[in-house]
Amino acid sequence: MDEYGRIDILVNNAGVMLLEPLATADRSNIRQMVEVNLLGLINLTHEALPVMQEQGEGHIVNLSSVSGREEGAMATSTVYTTTKYGVIGFTKALHDEVTNAGIRTTIVEPGYVETELQSHVPHDETRAFLTSGEIPGLSAEDVADNITHAVTRPQHVSVNEVLIQPTQQPDI
Repeated sequence: MDEYGRIDILVNNAGVMLLEPLATADRSNIRQMVEVNLLGLINLTHEALPVMQEQGEGHIVNLSSVSGREEGAMATSTVYTTTKYGVIGFTKALHDEVTNAGIRTTIVEPGYVETELQSHVPHDETRAFLTSGEIPGLSAEDVADNITHAVTRPQHVSVNEVLIQPTQQPDI
């Protein structure tokens, strides 16, 4: 705001993926995923929204995951999946709240993306599987291209949801 005087686009992309079975999960990992993946996104949106409402326009893009959809969940992703379902629900409800104010919302649900997230997985078997190279992945640029497409549509067009996966991604 200090530099440009407005907020046109908010991309909520911060997230952690600390996959492990719920029964043996480290409670601090559970808390971190909820705080970063869901509460962080809500808090940033809460800060930007009044500015966008005053402007009469803006675009909020929330990164979820294919894990936030029924077909995307995997056995050791219970808490992660829950946070990503939460992002989808939050974004859909937010859309209903702000669409008449000229503010657009987009949920982006990537499948497997080649990032450092997989190396942070605390569960050894899951981390080994995710970092084995057996799963074809998207690049960060693939995801960014889809975000760019969504936010550059004319104001009367809203790309509400983008599901993007590698062509050969298996059900994980």
